Amino acid sequence: LYRLAAEQRGLPDAEFNLAVLYDAGLGVPQDHKEAARWYRDAADQGHAAAQFNVGVMYAGGQGVSQDLAEAAKWYRKAADQGAPEAAYNLGVLYAEGQGVAQDLREALRLYRLAAEQGHADAQFNLGGMYATGRGAGRDDVEAYKWIAMAAAKGDQDAARAMDRLSGRMTAAQVAYAKQRVAAWKPCKSMTECDVRLH
Repeated sequence: LYRLAAEQRGLPDAEFNLAVLYDAGLGVPQDHKEAARWYRDAADQGHAAAQFNVGVMYAGGQGVSQDLAEAAKWYRKAADQGAPEAAYNLGVLYAEGQGVAQDLREALRLYRLAAEQGHADAQFNLGGMYATGRGAGRDDVEAYKWIAMAAAKGDQDAARAMDRLSGRMTAAQVAYAKQRVAAWKPCKSMTECDVRLH
């Protein structure tokens, strides 16, 4: 059924779903090239999850030749639509200078965009950037806030980092950071996230 609907063109959800089936080998033989084709068709129509998956396929060289610049392009399209995983992955590329010129401020912005939507890995990386002053001024309270949120989601590395970080903070700083954690709420929309970033 998905194939019939996907072949009609103009049905990006059907094309995306068919791509997922090929990607995972669910009910059809696993075929990453076919998955990439259908993801791309849906992505070209603005389907954010498909755009993200096209980025993943280029990043890993699955079904397509590995091309980190092309991965960055597709992550950007999905991130611009509010996909936190895409913003996080694009942030990693900017932080490491892979497929794009290294830009720590852009990495920080992208991590923040994903972190504001509750993405634990982005919260941890954002906290790490504030803890080290990499891409932003060092800010232990802001670092603790984001790392604590990642730790609360079960990230053991974040829990250890939080312990180390609290060792160089005053009791008042830790208390203030904990208040900020308690008051934080994830963005409900891209518009709200944009407002928080400015």
